[in-house]
Amino acid sequence: MNEMSPAGNVAHLRHELLTPLNHILGFTNILMDEAGETGLDRFLPLLARLSDGGHTLLDSVQSTLRSDAIALSIAEIKTLEESLRPTAEQLLEMATFLVKELRDSGHEQTLEDVEMVSSAVNCFLTLVDGMAVNE
Repeated sequence: MNEMSPAGNVAHLRHELLTPLNHILGFTNILMDEAGETGLDRFLPLLARLSDGGHTLLDSVQSTLRSDAIALSIAEIKTLEESLRPTAEQLLEMATFLVKELRDSGHEQTLEDVEMVSSAVNCFLTLVDGMAVNE
């Protein structure tokens, strides 16, 4: 059994996790900036929570999967997976709620952006699921 993840895999995992996180943060920032123009001010607190959760995940990924990391133990990978999942699942719940609310209210343009956030969170969760190490 391999007890350590090679540096190349650490860098790859970091890159893979940061890509959907950047989408989550980018689209959430756009939605927050445009909330006043689109008449969706009431969703600003929820969008702020999405942004905060995205930043929490970003901080966890960057602190654990540092660019200078040589290897991670199986225990470190498991700990990272367990720390990322709850926040990511909360983000998915929030994004799913927003999709439903926007669909019901006919905000098609904003709906597309929120669906991008939801898709990015789903991608992130799929990657987190893939971190599981079979012992």
